[in-house]
Amino acid sequence: MFIHNRTGKMWLYYLWGVYFITNIAGAVIFKQVLGMGGFSHTPYIRGMFILLLVLGITFIWLPLYMMNQQAEVRQGDMAVVVLGSMLIGYSAIIGIANANTWTYILSDTAYLVVGLAIYLLTRFGGIHLHMNERYLVPASAGLAVLLLGLYFLSSWVPVTLLIVFVGLFLYALYTVHTGALLLQIGPLVFLLISSNRSLLLTVIVMVLVLLVVLLIKNRWKPILHFVFAFSLVGLVAALAGESVLAMLGIDFYATALGRRIEVMLGMGGSSGMSLGEDVTIGQRLYEVEVIVETLGSNPLFWLFGYGAGGTIDMSGSLDPSVTSAALLGMTEVHNVHFLHGAVLFRYGLFGAAVVAGLIWRLVTTTVKHADHSLIFANLLALSLIVYSYSSSSYLLVEPLLWFLLAWRVTRMEWIQTQEETTARAAGTMQRAPKKGGTMKDSFGIQDLIQIVQKRIKLLGLVVLAALTAGAVYTWFIAEPEYEASTQILVTPDMGGSEAPASEDWQSSRELVNTYNTLITSPAIIEQAVQNLSVERTEEAIQSQLTVAAENESQIATVTVRDADPEAAVAIVNTVTETFEQEVPSIMNVDNVSVLSEAEMKDVGEAVSPQPFLYMGAALLSGVLGGLGIVLLLEVMNNKIKTEEDLEAVLGLPILGAVNIPADKEFMEKADNEMTPQPVPVIPLRGEVKSDAGEKVKQKV
Repeated sequence: MFIHNRTGKMWLYYLWGVYFITNIAGAVIFKQVLGMGGFSHTPYIRGMFILLLVLGITFIWLPLYMMNQQAEVRQGDMAVVVLGSMLIGYSAIIGIANANTWTYILSDTAYLVVGLAIYLLTRFGGIHLHMNERYLVPASAGLAVLLLGLYFLSSWVPVTLLIVFVGLFLYALYTVHTGALLLQIGPLVFLLISSNRSLLLTVIVMVLVLLVVLLIKNRWKPILHFVFAFSLVGLVAALAGESVLAMLGIDFYATALGRRIEVMLGMGGSSGMSLGEDVTIGQRLYEVEVIVETLGSNPLFWLFGYGAGGTIDMSGSLDPSVTSAALLGMTEVHNVHFLHGAVLFRYGLFGAAVVAGLIWRLVTTTVKHADHSLIFANLLALSLIVYSYSSSSYLLVEPLLWFLLAWRVTRMEWIQTQEETTARAAGTMQRAPKKGGTMKDSFGIQDLIQIVQKRIKLLGLVVLAALTAGAVYTWFIAEPEYEASTQILVTPDMGGSEAPASEDWQSSRELVNTYNTLITSPAIIEQAVQNLSVERTEEAIQSQLTVAAENESQIATVTVRDADPEAAVAIVNTVTETFEQEVPSIMNVDNVSVLSEAEMKDVGEAVSPQPFLYMGAALLSGVLGGLGIVLLLEVMNNKIKTEEDLEAVLGLPILGAVNIPADKEFMEKADNEMTPQPVPVIPLRGEVKSDAGEKVKQKV
């Protein structure tokens, strides 16, 4: 049962309603109507989901939360907001400075911005889950039917639903819910057989993690059930598994998972199978090698990554799926499979430290707390991270991670409130001074505006410094680059006088991807360097060369960037001419022709640096950096500013307050009145009679 406020309930329905519509209905439509199954429709579904979320967040939910005065950023959220803003800001700046592809820069930035918005809106709504074991069996049954139905209808299962099902399985193990386990085991085994290694790896790793947690908590009953259940399942699988699969008409080693397990089991055995024989594993290792080479010896790249939209040259890839998914060609591949490689490449060691800290926090809170809802949220988040290890794009693209982070923070606050309420009711709670500073626990929109207004000069100074640095780099440091391009045409091999059939044209379109990789290979570049009239190394030309295939055509565009426009024209013309001459000897077919050569009159102005973009990036970095510094200073400010701060520090209730005018004249007058005045010393002359006749000794 979800707990939420009024606006949070509507946001909860909208978020997951949009997810279900785009992922479930979209997958079925793409498969049944357009014939696009598997992962081929994933970019389109992600795009629709992000678009609907951005529209809803901008025009519905942010205004609605602000109107209901529920848009309140708490102290615990400041760290998430600051870290998220820093990742967004510096990755976008580095990506623009490296001239990364704008499509990928915008997509990487959009995923982080939308994820941060999901976190904040879920926190504003006070959304968290109260676990009730009565609903575990119905929830497991409904989700199993949905997953199996989607698999048979679209050959694809949304990752979030898959992770939730795994989380329910882990929770049933943790609570020793036998009925739920018996219901879950069949669909889970089917999904494991029908899916890839990521799901199998997730289940194995998370079961081991859960076992370690139970050992630390000294919960022996679930551990004994663990041992018994998995021993029984293993025995049944060994004795009857092959017969059951044969009866169902399933050849395990013919499935995707079975083939990959067979290869993995053969590695290092007497068959002499090596790691490279599994294309997918070899591809992932190759990606890591290319990332290390791309980052090179630049310490800035190692610390902060290659920026949003960073791409790597995968010309040497042997995985055909990478070729088909490369929108900009094999020389500009954006997707990196391994999570540690993707995080290191885009966000550097800083980003890797953030992910490592998140994992540590999830594990420690699972061990420390006994609340079932919090443990369930942690298990879901850890399962998504493990699943994303070999498919990194799911970590930030799926809304589940951001939703879970907000859920667990809200739940921890709810637990603390319940404990304080119980202690007050029992009369055992004592006020304790607040630790770690005196900053107020939450900030409304007006509070944030006041914070910015108070330090507006500092913000303006940071923005001015960023703009100055951007201008200096753009006009005095950055070296201008010019771009020249040619086009090549791949035609069907006539072989005679007959006109080419449609199959021949289709074959030539498929050859374009092969030729895109071949044109940047050493076999072509080495010969081109020898024919060049300008002095350039092979490595320099390969880094300057870009090949992109035109959509659904036999035409490819070859582009070269160089600081010398004449050199750019010479390089691109020489490379394409050399490629045209060498293809017959390499491919045994003469089907490549140069459509148009590059000329100096077509080069035009420098394509880099672009002052408008660079100054825009400098402005963005100045605003984000300035806001980050302002918020950080506010977080670190331990001064007492309100009555609530004073009450929290002293641990005592405030009975009243005295307002002191801040008027300058009043303060000076008060200071003068409170300053001790010198008193003259009068010598003692005798006795003085007062009007009452009393004798008073003057003694001063």
